[in-house]
Amino acid sequence: MGIFPIMITISVVELEEREKKLEEEIRDKQELLEALRKTRTYIQTGGENGVDDPALERTVKTLKSSAPRYGQNTRLVRNAIKQTTRNYTIRDIRRILTQSGTPLSDQSIATVLNRLKKNRDITELRKGKGRRPSLFKKV
Repeated sequence: MGIFPIMITISVVELEEREKKLEEEIRDKQELLEALRKTRTYIQTGGENGVDDPALERTVKTLKSSAPRYGQNTRLVRNAIKQTTRNYTIRDIRRILTQSGTPLSDQSIATVLNRLKKNRDITELRKGKGRRPSLFKKV
């Protein structure tokens, strides 16, 4: 038994399931590849390639924002905090960022606010609970 590998049994049903899953993954990758190619063409031609596909605009925005520079979220949130005139919540920060054209997810904003709170750059006046968001104040 030393030179022969151990045989693993697998049923035809399991093989078919794996095959279907692999085909689905390949389809997904092909769709991503096609979107990437369309985006590249769109960018190279400055959007003047005659393709009128709103998905391209979404793809360009996604690609642009999916690779932020280091510390970009923190800079965005800090600038939004500077624009506040009173105590603020995550919703206030999200509104300011969205209005300025640089929206971030609530999770990203919350991560930055928690880091700033930990570093004592901001103070949490009231902890959020349920639907009520935490209330923060500048230090």
